[in-house]
Amino acid sequence: MQPHPGEVRTPMVRVEEAPLTATDNVAAPPAPAHPVRDLGAELRAQAGDVSSCIPVAEVAGRAQLTVELDATVIESGAISRLAVRGAGLSPEAIACIRARLERARLPGSIPDTPRSVQARIVLDRQPVPAAASAGDSPAAESGDQPAQPLVIQQRVR
Repeated sequence: MQPHPGEVRTPMVRVEEAPLTATDNVAAPPAPAHPVRDLGAELRAQAGDVSSCIPVAEVAGRAQLTVELDATVIESGAISRLAVRGAGLSPEAIACIRARLERARLPGSIPDTPRSVQARIVLDRQPVPAAASAGDSPAAESGDQPAQPLVIQQRVR
């Protein structure tokens, strides 16, 4: 194609550019005002091993038991409100778990309070070692049916 009279054409030049990286033209997100904390994990840690609160009868025939915690924490880390739930948990088991947490404090200062914190504790029924299930209990010696040993292990997440 011929240019029109008086038209000036400039040859096109291809310019190779470096590829953009994630930091090019993108501002870094602002640092959080407070470090991110897993308050649910901190609540679980304050509860400790709750398996000692659960009578054997409550887990008989179950492979797993879930305890749900719903708490409100204040700036000091104290728990101002606490609900403990779990399908099949007796009032005694719930009271035992509540007692572990009623005076607990999450470490450090908690920003943006009061805050609702949820946590779930899962207890798994574990196979009993062969030595523990042998008929060496007093009930076995008397001819009665021995109580089934039970090992409950709390999951750590």
